[in-house]
Amino acid sequence: MIMKIIFIGENEGQMEIINIPVVQAIEPITCDTMDEDFVTIDGNTLNLIGGKGLRRFSFSSFFPSKLYSFVSFLNFRPPKYYIKFFEKYRDLKLPVRVIIIDKFSVTLNMLCRYNFSYTLRDRAGDVPYTLDITEYIIPPNKTTAPVESNKPNNTNTNIDKKTKIKNKVKANANKKPKK
Repeated sequence: MIMKIIFIGENEGQMEIINIPVVQAIEPITCDTMDEDFVTIDGNTLNLIGGKGLRRFSFSSFFPSKLYSFVSFLNFRPPKYYIKFFEKYRDLKLPVRVIIIDKFSVTLNMLCRYNFSYTLRDRAGDVPYTLDITEYIIPPNKTTAPVESNKPNNTNTNIDKKTKIKNKVKANANKKPKK
């Protein structure tokens, strides 16, 4: 089995999946560390170990303008189809998921952002392109401290209307009917 690269985009509940039709070579996947070197007062250099950086890789290929024998007819779409996908999610400023499958095994599955460049077409009518992929990590939700109000704290006004109604219904339910 040849290597497959799949991109999944999602916007307003609609999911789009594209399979890259022609996978040539993928550049090495890099993941820098966030280590920091500094010089001490006595002239020695120390290295502070930092966290993991973002994974990055790139690849170049072409979108075929016709169905070649080495392109699966299931994956074949006109070049504009792929160009519209990458331009759409770039312009929407939304990350997409990239999945790389090699030898029947998922070797990479991550959210990403990308730089996409392409040539209008070559002599055969195919569209050469390059994708520079950078891992995207969803920022963690930080809870913020409640903002204190300058209003006086009156406990009678802090009980909301629904709670008052519930309490009234419970009180009436416990009363015995009058005869």
